[in-house]
Amino acid sequence: MSTKQTSIKRLIILYFVCFAVFLSLLFSAISFLNLYAIEDEYFELQLKEEAEYLNQEFQRTGIYAEPRVPYIQIANSRDEFPEDIRAIALEEPQRVEFDGSAQRYYHVYPLNQEGAYLVAEVSQRLLVRSSRDSIFWLLGVVSTLMIGIAILLAVIVGKKSIQPLSNLTRKVKALSPDDIPKKLPVDYPNNEVGELADAFNQLLQRIHQFIVREQHFTRDISHELRTPLAVIKSSCELILLEKAVLSDKQVEHLQKIVNSSDQMQQVITTLLCLAREDESLLNDKTRVVNVVEKVLLEQINSKNDEVDIQIDIDDSLFLPISEVPLYILLSNLVSNAMHYTEHGYIKIYVTDHTLCIEDSGKGIDAKIKDKATELFIKSPQSQGFGIGLSLVDRLCEQLGLTFQLQHLAQGTRAVIVFKKEV
Repeated sequence: MSTKQTSIKRLIILYFVCFAVFLSLLFSAISFLNLYAIEDEYFELQLKEEAEYLNQEFQRTGIYAEPRVPYIQIANSRDEFPEDIRAIALEEPQRVEFDGSAQRYYHVYPLNQEGAYLVAEVSQRLLVRSSRDSIFWLLGVVSTLMIGIAILLAVIVGKKSIQPLSNLTRKVKALSPDDIPKKLPVDYPNNEVGELADAFNQLLQRIHQFIVREQHFTRDISHELRTPLAVIKSSCELILLEKAVLSDKQVEHLQKIVNSSDQMQQVITTLLCLAREDESLLNDKTRVVNVVEKVLLEQINSKNDEVDIQIDIDDSLFLPISEVPLYILLSNLVSNAMHYTEHGYIKIYVTDHTLCIEDSGKGIDAKIKDKATELFIKSPQSQGFGIGLSLVDRLCEQLGLTFQLQHLAQGTRAVIVFKKEV
């Protein structure tokens, strides 16, 4: 399953742009509201100055003079307000700004304590409202410039910030399992990326030590196991040279020991190849029937007399796998089928590059069905160590094959799917 990747650099640019858009919108809104507030404050100051002038004239002459500006008039009470705002003015006595009809706009200001007001119709002097489109255009240009600068800064900051991490990623991707260095070059800044590089170096050192131990182990185990097997085989072969003094049964048993020694040598070689990730195990082709017959001859005994062994494999069928790993797979799966099937059938067949071993036995215990291929997992009645199915699963994974356990109504079906040849 593939997961869509998101570049950190793109995220930085995206966050910068989103932040710039937010700031631009906020700046535009605040600027626009401030313009309205400043314009309203201007009219209020003008009315206040006019009220102070008229009150001074009233104290000097005893009557109110005409306002000095033509768009301001005196109303002795709110009942004398212009008709288009009178009703709402009476309903809201604290209100000082009104929208009138025919796009008129009013500001009012108390003139004296007796309830007189100055009323200014300012629709022809509203610079902000009349220039709204131009203001929007100007704010749009400023916002666009801010976003452009944010994108430029985001690209520069993102590239500079991500460059050390990108370098580290390229070096890690370039690592080969066959040539893992003890550490990566330490040329990273003293920040989180540097800490990540140090952590990788510590991990690489542990991996390198593990690989060295594994190489020594495989070399030592190869020597220590092959030597006694060679001794057993050669000793049996020397004894077989004296056939005249041996019974037929003894010869048969000795020959089985020799054959088993040869088989064990091949199994050791195969397991060592798997440990070294040797791809040559899939380069050969093996005649399946020969391996199936060999496994059955080794494993069938008197306990399986009531089991019907069915083989449905074409004699000329070859699968893309070396003989020894195929033998290991079949040996473990057939052994399991033999163990759990006291009567019924065991069927071995191949269909469409899929090898199946099916039995009608007791099946896998329900408690371990979901983890039957894990190491050391086995049913209570099993006499083994819980390694067989785990070995099959890991061997198939190593060889690029697909292994499945299908739980039937009666019994189990083990399935190995081989890659089709192109």
